[in-house]
Amino acid sequence: MKDLIDKKVEQALKFHDLGDLVSAEQIYKDILTLDPSHAEALHFLGLICYQRGKYSAAIDYIEKAILSEPKLSVAHNNLGLVFSDLCRADEAVKCFESALEINPNLASAHNNLANILRELGKYEESIVHYQLAIDLRPNYAKALNNFGIILDAMGKSDEAESKFIQSIKSDSRYAEPHYNLGTSLLRKNRIERAIVSLKKAVCIDPRHADAWNNLGNAHQKCLQFDEAIFCFTRARTQNSDARILECIYSQEKFDIFEARLSSLIDRDPKNLSAAAISAFASHQLNKQDPYPFCSQPLDFLKIKNCASEFDDFDHFLERLIAQLQKYRMVWEPPGIATKFGFQTKNDLFLDPSGPLQELYLLIKSQITSYYNVHRASKFTFIRSWPEEIHLKAWFVKLLENGYQEAHIHPDGWLSGIVYLKTSSPESNKGGGIEFSLNGNYFPILNEDYPSLCYQPERGDLVLFPSSLFHRTIPVQTNEERLSIAFDMLPG
Repeated sequence: MKDLIDKKVEQALKFHDLGDLVSAEQIYKDILTLDPSHAEALHFLGLICYQRGKYSAAIDYIEKAILSEPKLSVAHNNLGLVFSDLCRADEAVKCFESALEINPNLASAHNNLANILRELGKYEESIVHYQLAIDLRPNYAKALNNFGIILDAMGKSDEAESKFIQSIKSDSRYAEPHYNLGTSLLRKNRIERAIVSLKKAVCIDPRHADAWNNLGNAHQKCLQFDEAIFCFTRARTQNSDARILECIYSQEKFDIFEARLSSLIDRDPKNLSAAAISAFASHQLNKQDPYPFCSQPLDFLKIKNCASEFDDFDHFLERLIAQLQKYRMVWEPPGIATKFGFQTKNDLFLDPSGPLQELYLLIKSQITSYYNVHRASKFTFIRSWPEEIHLKAWFVKLLENGYQEAHIHPDGWLSGIVYLKTSSPESNKGGGIEFSLNGNYFPILNEDYPSLCYQPERGDLVLFPSSLFHRTIPVQTNEERLSIAFDMLPG
């Protein structure tokens, strides 16, 4: 019987390795008719379910495999992957740690554990496990790439690029390090090298939407609009639809722009990036903005000082800033508008307590008041207002020369800022904020486009549609500028 089962396992694994999941699944099930508690068959059936996205069945099979053979380290490892995909981080960590307790030399478990720790913001612990994975398998391309990602997130872009290059040398047909290297180079405006790396990524994986999108961004920066449009078309994302509009507008093909915008309105009336370029282009062409989201975003800008909402605002700020200092801050986080400054992850309101909870409740109250003021508006921004208020928030510390590039919040609905510490009034607008219809340096036909610049004061709360471009004027003193930014998410 054992020889028969061993032969079937060998046969099933061949089908599994070839991607013939149907044949492999049938043989694994045949094995279970002979031995219902066969750990390998249960484990691999669970793996097939995981590959098909059937997570509940995957957990059931793999847990049975572990019950049958508790020391099967790869089963613990793969169960961790299932929990990871389900965003059940604590359970995933336990599984990877169990796998490593059984087999400390399981490099994939070190890599997987490091990935989860990275997502949890435990960067130092994550780095330890990436290094252990690479020590065990020096040419482990995925671990090298992931190590590069965390170094990049920590603002160590040169070290990150070195890891991406090592990953490519280990496996030149692995698309991710080419993509990550190209993205890092793009942020540094090393456009030609970025294009080379991103082209390699899409050549290896033609369905890599993010790589196509960033390749389009690179060509757009070079004013190579036809090439950019081709890349954005291949990306097929919500963001790329808006980028195509930007390129067509930049080419001054206004009839084509209007026709494509009209088509997008029918397909995607809540694309905030499209709303931004539509508002600006319509003003420049002296036409009514057809995009329904919010064609006059500056009319929906609200500024209110909330210091009087607290019995002792100075004491509240002191407690709040002390609480914020405990969060990990990253210098110029990659892909973010912050320059010459630090920023946290956007999880401040995930489970707020103490002064953060007080601020959270205040913001929710102000958002409700904001909606009540504008509730008669016919713009989609108000008519499709989220039924519940869900916020993502992050802390920003700008130092001397610090600023934020012009940007919108395409994943938000309503955005806002609370100012905790601001520049002195005599700093000649340093640290001020500018709101404008023009943010992506679109070709300007009429210089008199709507914009507003103001110098914030401590305690100011600002609310505005997430489609409105805004930027920080560089801080011109050695004073810190502290703020909490947030997005109310779409329903």
